[in-house]
Amino acid sequence: MGKELETITPRAEFAEGAWNAVNVCLRVGRGEKVTLITDRETEEIGASIYREILSVSARCSVFVLDDFGARPHRTMPPEILRDL
Repeated sequence: MGKELETITPRAEFAEGAWNAVNVCLRVGRGEKVTLITDRETEEIGASIYREILSVSARCSVFVLDDFGARPHRTMPPEILRDL
């Protein structure tokens, strides 16, 4: 799921924030596993963060909440919980 983020070219203005989120706030390191949860409304931001995660050589699973049904979700989808 979420592989479509690979096909999205995010706006350049998201790059600095994505870099900061991945490298400063989360301090994602090489080989670490990251679960990225996004939605259709913010998928361009998600794509920017996804690219940054890959650039630090981390593994990344991507989930788009809209793929799991209408919102609001009352519980976290089991597929996402398993990945966490």
